[in-house]
Amino acid sequence: MIDLKRTIKLPAENDHAKENEDGSVEVRLLNKNQTITLKRIPSIKCQYCGAETLPVLVGVLELKGKACTIGAYCTECEHTNQISTKDYTDPDTEWTVKKADGRPRCFFKDPIIKISEKFCSIYNEALYAEYLKLRDICGVGYRKALEFLIKDYCIYLHPERKQAIIRDDLGKCIAENIDNPTIKEVASRAAWLGNDESHYEKRWTNKNFRDLDHIITLLCDAIEQDEKIKSLLAEMPDQKKK
Repeated sequence: MIDLKRTIKLPAENDHAKENEDGSVEVRLLNKNQTITLKRIPSIKCQYCGAETLPVLVGVLELKGKACTIGAYCTECEHTNQISTKDYTDPDTEWTVKKADGRPRCFFKDPIIKISEKFCSIYNEALYAEYLKLRDICGVGYRKALEFLIKDYCIYLHPERKQAIIRDDLGKCIAENIDNPTIKEVASRAAWLGNDESHYEKRWTNKNFRDLDHIITLLCDAIEQDEKIKSLLAEMPDQKKK
């Protein structure tokens, strides 16, 4: 997960943009399996350091028809600008550049987006509530995001059980549908803290919404790693077992 939560700086790893051999670049909409294609990466003047640079495009933040706003990471000062145009399909279009709006956004990686786009959307709403200091609301938002992540993950693992998973409470979903012991244990603890954020009485009085957020991050990391391992084993089956 690329976390722009408490800093506008972007880590090196980025799977929201892909440059093609012809110089065009495919840029993914924030946490969605949808991309737009730019004819080229626009050159910009960074609004933080003043450098003229070809930025690293980090994802489409807003798309309305052909008009779009994209995050543009400056490799000179490691800050993210926002670039906007009225027609991204025009190779000669003019791009306006400004400093990032300050709204925190979290860019998730492929496995999580594939499993639950809705989780990604709700999580970012909760993140914005935290940014606005709505601390009694953001915890409930993280709890809702967690439920979508876990239930969609269980449906992803067991599509034949979809209706039962939708009906069951979160604890039962975790217990009956997740076999990976690490993911099961982390998901259980996230659910415990999620309940604290949405119920009258807290059981884990030394924990708060930031601990829930941290555990959600760990859960996403664990799911991503498990999916990568499954992919590796599928690509390289044990020849001795044939």
